Parts: sequence; structure tokens; C-alpha cells
Amino acid sequence: MGTSLTTGLIPELLVEDLDRSLGFWHTLCGFAIRYERLEDRLAYLELGYTQLVLEQRDPGGIGLTGALSPPPGRGRELRIAVPDSVGLAELLRGADWPFCEEPEFRKDVRRSAALRVHSFRVRDPDGHLARFQSSAPW
Repeated sequence: MGTSLTTGLIPELLVEDLDRSLGFWHTLCGFAIRYERLEDRLAYLELGYTQLVLEQRDPGGIGLTGALSPPPGRGRELRIAVPDSVGLAELLRGADWPFCEEPEFRKDVRRSAALRVHSFRVRDPDGHLARFQSSAPW
């Protein structure tokens, strides 16, 4: 079975306003729009190996498992590896985007290699929690 997908998990986020969400994910965070279905108010986004789908919520639509109350995805966090989380944090700070967790560096030891990891947490316009991070050898 062939596929062009580069990841096995592609989160689909229900959003209130697709244009507003694209302003965050595409314009601010740098995700490329892989394709859009404007008639369905849906966009498939990609940044490196990370892919996600934004779909504008249809109050009478299918796929809802229960009542939606803010913030969506309680207990769930999207951990997103980006090439330059330091630069992204500076860009978001310049746009006055609020941080849930301030940017920080930490040392992670994985197998026999030590990594310097930079990460921070923010919420998108709909309240979805995202942790952006990048790493390099220590």
C-alpha cells in the first residue's frame, strides 16, 4: 500500500474560524498549506515531518463525540518539532502571542547522546495546546 504521507498520525483540529486559525498556524508558525478544500473550510498543513488538518467546525456536522467546551483537547498537547523553535518563539513574542510556558533550554539524555532541547507552550486561537521544540547535540 503506497502513500505520500510522511507521518503516521495526522491530528485534525476543529476550529471556529479557519481564516483566523490559518493566521496562527500558517502565517505566524510557518506551516505550508499542502492543500485546501475551501468549500469544506478545511486546510491540510505541513511543517517538516509534522502534518495537521484544520477544519472549521460545523455545528450540525458529523464527527463530534460530544459537546465541545473550551479549551478543546483537555489533557492533550501537540508536541511539534520545528527546525528553529528559538526563532519561532521570538516571532510569536513579537506578535504579542501569549505563552503558556515560557521558552526554555534543557538537557535531555537519550541513549548515549545528550541533546540541548529548546521548547515552549502556546495555545492556538481555539485553545489547542501546542509545545514547539527543536534540539541539537549538547
